[in-house]
Amino acid sequence: MLRLRFDGWFQCRLATDPDPADEPRGVSGSIKALPGEPDLDRIIRLQPPAFRRTHTPRVGVEVREVRLDGELARQHALAGAAVNLLGDPIFKGENGVVAEDGKEPIVPFVLRVASDDVALTRGAPDTPEYTRFPYPGLQAFGIVPAPGRIADATGIHDVQQRLDHRVEKLEEDEKNEEDPTRLENIRRRISLLTEVDARGQRTASRFFGAMLPYLVPLAGDGSVEDPDGRLGERIDLDRPWITEFWMGGWDPDAMCAFMQGYLSVPTR
Repeated sequence: MLRLRFDGWFQCRLATDPDPADEPRGVSGSIKALPGEPDLDRIIRLQPPAFRRTHTPRVGVEVREVRLDGELARQHALAGAAVNLLGDPIFKGENGVVAEDGKEPIVPFVLRVASDDVALTRGAPDTPEYTRFPYPGLQAFGIVPAPGRIADATGIHDVQQRLDHRVEKLEEDEKNEEDPTRLENIRRRISLLTEVDARGQRTASRFFGAMLPYLVPLAGDGSVEDPDGRLGERIDLDRPWITEFWMGGWDPDAMCAFMQGYLSVPTR
């Protein structure tokens, strides 16, 4: 059995309630595309996107540990490999039409793990449970409060301090910015990061301590790219691969969250 542990920040620029799911700019919800920024598109990007706001986490989900039959394989060909979801996947909740908040399926679900010369690719089963409304096999298990686990995974043990540090950087940018549009964008970001609710809590950190757990078997079409035989073992495409992961630590200014999980791949 080949077992890959992966984690990292991903980006998802999505409209939030009460805006419709396909709202491109953000009107009534907390997430808005600022002037000059691309439209909101809900695409889950696990690798560095074309657009990223200043002073936000670097996007990139990577393999952090490889184990083969339980033994740590530090020099494995997939150590440090990039983890990606293909086909422009989105959180397909559709304002509760497909799934309620916290259970949104990721559609489509095709996972790819690739280093310079080795790659594993496989999708969810090609059955109605995974390919048709309401995609029950791809849904999350619901919102799970897990502030300690998220803090350990991200290294952010004081989210308020983290956001305050970003505000300080934006305030420095504000002093030096002369372009009216960029200046207004900076001010709107500062406003989002410093806004408090009726209880005096920072709204930007409201969902940081919550995660969405997923477990998806990969039994659809798959491929193994290993022209030089660097894997050292034969990957079994007859049996399902299993990916289990969570997404949490939502940062509304960055429109990013953290992802951590495992891919278990049977070998022959």
